Amino acid sequence: MAIIGVFLVAVIYTSLGFRPGNCGFVFYPSTFTWDREDSTCAAGMSTLIFYTVVGVATSTNILNMMTAAKLSVDKSVIQDCLHVIDLINSIFVFKLYDALWFQFIFLSISFLMIHALDGFVMFFFHPEVHPSFLQSKASKGTLVTIVPQSFLVDRKFTVPSF
Repeated sequence: MAIIGVFLVAVIYTSLGFRPGNCGFVFYPSTFTWDREDSTCAAGMSTLIFYTVVGVATSTNILNMMTAAKLSVDKSVIQDCLHVIDLINSIFVFKLYDALWFQFIFLSISFLMIHALDGFVMFFFHPEVHPSFLQSKASKGTLVTIVPQSFLVDRKFTVPSF
């Protein structure tokens, strides 16, 4: 149901962009930014997209908090907040100073920092990918694979030759 819901939202947003007139977004390679076309339709789409992302992030955070059995902050809550911050930076904050160099550097650093912090969150919450010097001796274990004898009977194992 979630995949169908996300697919329907994507189709609806895409079809709204195909309305007659200038109802789209333009990528400016000289500044590496996206901007809406100068029309009321594009302004409405920009506002709709912003509030949809904020609404989805808020609702997922509420659901995460409701289903969390512990009182600690969940990985997905942090990730949702990071991407909402990135969205706010790319829509509102970069316009605080009109210099092109500031906007380019601010948006580039914001984009890189959000994704770097997202990687650190993933790294923190998944100890199985930590280097050996960061893992405690108690967390190290042996991986045991149990295979029934019937699996090994009449099997041909081939080794590729190079």
